[in-house]
Amino acid sequence: IREVTEEMIRMGAQWLKTLHNDHTFSFHPHQLPNHTDEGYRAILEIGKKHDIKCALHAAFVSGFKKGVELGFHTLEHTPMDDVIQERLVEKFVDKGMAIMPTMMVYHDFLIHQSILELLETHGKEYLIPEAVKQVSIFIRELIALEKKNLNEEGQGKMLVDPRYFKEMFPNVVENIKKLNGMGAKIGIGTDCGTFRELFGRYSDEFKNISSAGISNIDTLRIATVVNADIIDMQEK
Repeated sequence: IREVTEEMIRMGAQWLKTLHNDHTFSFHPHQLPNHTDEGYRAILEIGKKHDIKCALHAAFVSGFKKGVELGFHTLEHTPMDDVIQERLVEKFVDKGMAIMPTMMVYHDFLIHQSILELLETHGKEYLIPEAVKQVSIFIRELIALEKKNLNEEGQGKMLVDPRYFKEMFPNVVENIKKLNGMGAKIGIGTDCGTFRELFGRYSDEFKNISSAGISNIDTLRIATVVNADIIDMQEK
């Protein structure tokens, strides 16, 4: 871990990102491996040595807890499996950490048909033709998967169950409401460029954030001065 982290910095990395994801996105999940605490601390120590911040991908409460305990600068994604305990949010705020909720990652599971229609009518505005083709095929597969009546074993084999994301989405909204209400530093990012999120939809994340009870003016503030603060560009 130390060797790879140092190499990334030599290659010009301005941030270091790792992840904590202890199980698959399923109602019947199987466990996934993570770094040890020693491994996470190695990344943080090397980042500190080079004055580089460290982010932790954390889509579950366990990852949020791990990120807070170890002192990562930012957490990416919102815990979806449960509502975060207040004491954890208090520690998060006290440590001056920030979170990029990326609500689009979760919410897009609720609007796959609309995204497919967007690709069919305006796909070339977002992606090159081959990418439009591949993403469209993948979304159709996810839509078909939702209709399958899989048993527990079949569900357990999936890395991502779209139905799980749909059912867990209220937790995402509730967690953002709680974080905002308790004074947490929240940024705005989309995680676009992954397997089905499309570039060019940044403004959609504004709507997602405001749907969690954050005012329009605060949403704009988050997208500008707060985002700038998170990446140390307040003066730029």
